[in-house]
Amino acid sequence: KGDDAMDGMAYDMMMGNYNRVALFANDEEKSDAADVLNAARWRQEEHTADGLAVADASATADSLVRALQQRMKDLEKETCRRLISWEDEKHHSALGGGLRPPAGPGEKDGGGTGRVDAMSLNDLFRTLEGLDAELESMESWIDDRAAQVRPVTDECRGIEEENRMLEQQWVSFENLGNEMRRLLGGLVLPTSLMRVLHDPGSVIRYDRFGYVDVDGSEGGVELIHQAGRALKAAIDAAEGQGGIHLRAVSDTVRTLSATSNNFCGSLARLVVTVMEQLAKGVCSGPDAAIGKGDTHTSIAKKIRESQRHFQASLLAYIKIIEVLALLQPGILPAVRDAYSELVAEEIMSKRRMKSYFASLPGRTSVKIADDNRHNVMDIPGRTSASATHDLGDYTPVSLRHPNAVDAMMKPVKVEDIEAALSEMLPLIAREAYFTAALFGLSSRHADGRQKKRNFEAAKRSVDNSSQYFRYYISRICGIASEVDAEGKKVKGDAMLSLVASIHLNEAMDGYIDRNKRGGDHSLSLAYVRATILDLRKKVDKQWVIWVEEQIKWIRTNPGVPTNGKRAGVFSSISRLPSYLDHVLLCCRAGRPKDYSPNLAKIKVVSYYLQKMASALFASLNECAE
Repeated sequence: KGDDAMDGMAYDMMMGNYNRVALFANDEEKSDAADVLNAARWRQEEHTADGLAVADASATADSLVRALQQRMKDLEKETCRRLISWEDEKHHSALGGGLRPPAGPGEKDGGGTGRVDAMSLNDLFRTLEGLDAELESMESWIDDRAAQVRPVTDECRGIEEENRMLEQQWVSFENLGNEMRRLLGGLVLPTSLMRVLHDPGSVIRYDRFGYVDVDGSEGGVELIHQAGRALKAAIDAAEGQGGIHLRAVSDTVRTLSATSNNFCGSLARLVVTVMEQLAKGVCSGPDAAIGKGDTHTSIAKKIRESQRHFQASLLAYIKIIEVLALLQPGILPAVRDAYSELVAEEIMSKRRMKSYFASLPGRTSVKIADDNRHNVMDIPGRTSASATHDLGDYTPVSLRHPNAVDAMMKPVKVEDIEAALSEMLPLIAREAYFTAALFGLSSRHADGRQKKRNFEAAKRSVDNSSQYFRYYISRICGIASEVDAEGKKVKGDAMLSLVASIHLNEAMDGYIDRNKRGGDHSLSLAYVRATILDLRKKVDKQWVIWVEEQIKWIRTNPGVPTNGKRAGVFSSISRLPSYLDHVLLCCRAGRPKDYSPNLAKIKVVSYYLQKMASALFASLNECAE
């Protein structure tokens, strides 16, 4: 039966066949609830445009909710009071007492200890109730004041938000300022250095004639060096720290670059002016003047002294060259060219080189020039100063007179070559050393390609500085002038070239960097070796041309009948020993008596002598056929 009732109830719930739960247990409770609702002022009305009073459902519902909540609070209070009283009565009964008479208005402890406890609880309840009422009053007051203060707080909230944004903006601007100070801090140079950068000549001292006071301008050179390094540090800082995309940084860098260009241009002009002044001052002094009574030794000494004084004075301005290398390396080649031109025009000028080579003991350069003045276009002939003769001009060797000396076999003037190489090559080495040191062309930390480029730059500069030395040394070595050369044409002397090649080969031994010191010293030695090799190529070429001409003559089979009968000793074969004797005679000139040249160790000489001998045997075989 119970299960059937449960099933029926479930069915009714599923089908919706059930009654609503009754809110009131009896009619008395319903009547009390109606009295409570009727006594409360919960109905809210609003007036329409026509003046009619219409119930406001939303406001009425809110008012009713508040009224019921207040009624619920009152019931809770009354319930708590009754529970406390009931607990008090139950406690009193448990102690064996009967019903407790109600306390009088002034009675506090008449009921004993239990009465005191009950009264304390009642007092506590009343105190809490009073505090609750005060809290409600305070909350109501706070709500009213909050409603009044709300516009002000809303406005203050907006102000606080704006202040917060301004504070954040101030922090951002402060960070930006710190970053800009970091970026621009290294780009701002002191006023004193900026004054030097704009006008470097203002710190250079001049004498009353307008010339630079070299000794008195050392302080100014130091200021220029400091300003240049500071400018380089500022440009490097701008490139290394970043921020080049910022307008302030880019404008500052652009200003620094323009300042650097103007500064370097002024420094280049200043250095060239000082070079010109020093070169003219050194060469115009009485100690540097070359007179007619000077020998080649005294002239070489005066040139060396002039070079030394010029370079020593110019060393005071090497810091300016360093600044140019730091800020604008591209301007250094122009300054280097100007320096080499000054050296070529003053220190090692054409007049000085001509006087030196003309004062050599053999006067080879003068004699060659005089002979060519009279017979310039006579290619087959030889000058009177020449020791070279064609193979056909030598006297044939005979068995009857094997030791006969030919009058035409005269030695060459090797003393000029020896003097020039021993006295002038050190001067050229010093020039190469100073050029490399002045313009920073011998960095030890550069790679192979950079070292090669530096050497080529130094070689071009020193070649231009020593152009007149190379011109006159070519003369005394028997090297013929180029076809398109200007001025006097000089014919070649093959025999002199052959002997000069031997002396050049021996001179090269003194300029080998055996200690591997590196730097400017190694570069200067390498340049001298390159100069000697260049001269050797020219003298070897001069002698090889003569050998080729003689081979052509040998192939014509001179003195041999057409049928080849009764030819006897070939003319070419009988004259070769005389030529070899002449070669040995020229090689021993100026040497000790026991000196004997080892021609087999000289590859070019041994190769072409063998080639000449091969041509003789080929001629012999051809005639025998």
